[in-house]
Amino acid sequence: MNIEDYYLKVKSGQGVKGFKPFRYQKEVAEAILNGENVILQAPTGAGKTLASIMPFIIANEENMNFPKKLIYSTPRRTLVNSLYEDIKDEIDEGKFDGSYNVTIQTGEKKEDRYFNGDIIFTTFDQSLSSALSMPISLSNRLGNINVAAVLSSYLIFDEFHLFDLEASYTTTVLMLEKLKDKVPFCIMTATISEEKIDYLADKLDAKVIRADKPEYLKDIVTQKGKERRVFIEENSLDAEKIIKLHNQIGTTTDDSSKKSIVMCNRVDNAQKIYEGIKKLAGNEVDDILLIHSRFLDKDRKEKEDKIKRYFPKDNKESNVILVSTQVIEVGIDITSHIMHTEISTVDSFLQRIGRCARYRNEKGEVYVYDVLNEGDRKYLPYNEEATLKTFEALKEINGNILTPELSQKIIDRVYSEETDIDAKANQRIEGTRNKFIKESWKLPDKKRFKDLIRDVVGCNIIIHPWIWDKCSPYNFESLSLSPWTLRKEVKEIRTETEDWLVKEVIERADDSEVKYTYQTIEADNIYPNNLYILNPNYFAYDERRGLLFNQSGNEFKMLSKENRELSYDEEYKEESYLEHIERMKEELPQLEREMSHAINLVKENFDLSDQNFKNIVEFTIWAHDLGKLQKGWQLAHQREKHDFVAHAKRTQKPPSHAGESFGIVLCLLEDFVFDYLAKDENIIDIVGKTIVSHHSLNIKGTVKYKITKKAINYLSNINRDFFIADELIEFINARGVDQRGIVDLLDDIRVIKTEQYLFYFILVRLLRLSDQRATKKLNEEV
Repeated sequence: MNIEDYYLKVKSGQGVKGFKPFRYQKEVAEAILNGENVILQAPTGAGKTLASIMPFIIANEENMNFPKKLIYSTPRRTLVNSLYEDIKDEIDEGKFDGSYNVTIQTGEKKEDRYFNGDIIFTTFDQSLSSALSMPISLSNRLGNINVAAVLSSYLIFDEFHLFDLEASYTTTVLMLEKLKDKVPFCIMTATISEEKIDYLADKLDAKVIRADKPEYLKDIVTQKGKERRVFIEENSLDAEKIIKLHNQIGTTTDDSSKKSIVMCNRVDNAQKIYEGIKKLAGNEVDDILLIHSRFLDKDRKEKEDKIKRYFPKDNKESNVILVSTQVIEVGIDITSHIMHTEISTVDSFLQRIGRCARYRNEKGEVYVYDVLNEGDRKYLPYNEEATLKTFEALKEINGNILTPELSQKIIDRVYSEETDIDAKANQRIEGTRNKFIKESWKLPDKKRFKDLIRDVVGCNIIIHPWIWDKCSPYNFESLSLSPWTLRKEVKEIRTETEDWLVKEVIERADDSEVKYTYQTIEADNIYPNNLYILNPNYFAYDERRGLLFNQSGNEFKMLSKENRELSYDEEYKEESYLEHIERMKEELPQLEREMSHAINLVKENFDLSDQNFKNIVEFTIWAHDLGKLQKGWQLAHQREKHDFVAHAKRTQKPPSHAGESFGIVLCLLEDFVFDYLAKDENIIDIVGKTIVSHHSLNIKGTVKYKITKKAINYLSNINRDFFIADELIEFINARGVDQRGIVDLLDDIRVIKTEQYLFYFILVRLLRLSDQRATKKLNEEV
């Protein structure tokens, strides 16, 4: 295995003469492939994304014992979009033996909500919420599907310094501490204090690679010769000055471009400055762009594409000003001559200026301003103490060049030497027990999102007049918005109308046919992390400016069919019970390959042979819908070709079946585990929990159930067609299932240890995704 050879296979490796990986990139690959976890600190524009991904490619090309799935998590959606496009192009155009499905999943770009891809780019709130069984882009009833995807992946956390110290930082560190011997990971950052990086290395038993050190920087050609000079302004951003400095940018015969970027801390500030520049610029500037978090995905994508055309290093003609919030702070590969920025914390500030004089031998100017806002909380969303300390430190170098060494000194000064911010963050981790992980696995609750993942306290909104029964609101375009902003705007609009303004989406916890209800609420009942429907008569959306208040506009559209949650359709094609479970079994090989790394851990932890594991999976699929064999369930469906169906057109509301399936099979399951597999009761609990929770996570009991002797005989007959092992067929037919009863599920299922949860989440992902995929294919057949 030659690491350099694999770098030559990516698209950029083929197109650049003499291309070879940097020294630190090779060290990252060597460490990860040798079983070490890595913390990487590297400057912006140094190629750390490719450095973290290449070990995954190499391991799979070499068929090493390594995860078959990679989840790449970042704090910013714009960074996700940019990295997805860049890496997809690098790999798709590369010369690898294997093929890799590169996908993207964000709140606006819901293209891989079940993490089906090989390489998945996503935001950290998507990956962490999935790991904790409360995925924010899926309904509660689907919450257990994605956990195994995270636990069976190689995990990369980029721009780790931007993770919320009160929530996601602590959650991620404690999760990785718990999984460090099970899941390989790489943490990456451009700006972090010495105190924090030393703590993380010790806590996570990870190797630190500091590519920002002189011995590494001399090898990174993109960092050579570039300079950023910092100027401090005591006043706030001013449109007139921005235009004046923009027009003064020097040009040459080889480069006539003028590129300015304005960075604001809040959306309202960005909209205000944008309108001011538009009003004053006249014909002096060719184009003025605005981008922030309140744009729908299709419009944001168009803006990002335009930004990439105007601001790359090789555009020598553009005359453009970009006004933005933090959405372009990281990852997007652009550069500018001048940057104007509101003051923020030093880590955020250093990321921002990475979009100015980004490339080799470029010279740039950075103007730093106080914020436009007033009041006690004017520096939000940033820590006020760290922001003011950053401002003080930058004032001391006013007019000077900001070097990498000086940047690190400011980071240490702001977070370790003159404050105890990093010390408190470390203490918070030490004072937090990681039991919250199991608590979330046992009783997932999205209300804990703020405490565990993100303290930005956003809520999701859909502009739509109504959503019909049986349609998931998660199947619509949506935007994230501060609930406090929404409260304020709703209160102002309420003074002018008695019409409904906001409806809260309420998800039913049972296995009911109607999964969602909608309750009209007032401003004071708007809270973080909830999903709300807004009346399009009072909330508008503009492709140029984004979300607008107290205006009428178009409603949000549904997602494309392939990106929607599956919902029960009364026109399902008729399918026998045997056909259904056989179709599910056909989907298993691909799913098992994707989770092979974690499956091998389960086999080792539970002392299972390959055949044992196969028998358990087959038994679970065979048993999961036995409740559908109830007489009442069958009578609720139109049966034309089969005596016992798993799907067919509904004629009336059927009884529930998930908990009943467990009751029907419980005694046989006990015999299967104790007598046939010769294993302990833990596997009974794992299989039982999988069966019970394959539709809803909160079923606590069953109604009285009964299946007929005819159904029992049907099962005996189909078992010979479904199961492969003759011995298992004879065992099941001899023992049989319970024909009637009622079960208190809380007394019968106990999953407690981490190893048990890992097995459960793998089994339930195999069951639910094979069910989804098989059913989808059935209904797409012509």
